[in-house]
Amino acid sequence: MITNVARGFASAALTLMPLLAAAPVQAAEITTLAEGVRALPLAAESRTGYERSAFKHWVDADKDSCNTRMEVLIAESRIAPTSEAGCKVTAGEWYSY
Repeated sequence: MITNVARGFASAALTLMPLLAAAPVQAAEITTLAEGVRALPLAAESRTGYERSAFKHWVDADKDSCNTRMEVLIAESRIAPTSEAGCKVTAGEWYSY
């Protein structure tokens, strides 16, 4: 009798299992980076609270008098950047999402 009860419970569990299982996961929507960026909300730039002097991590690892920030500005400018003595970048054109 115990065996029959155990078989009954097992049979009931196997019968109900598909009904209790989670719904299949839907496939994620595939999009490109450009489409994702276009979908972002736009807002006016705000520099409230930003102080460049708060960021002390700019280093000149190769000792050429250009710190990391200046080297990136020079490398990523879309036009030839203008710089002064001490590698101070004063003009250029940059593009950023």
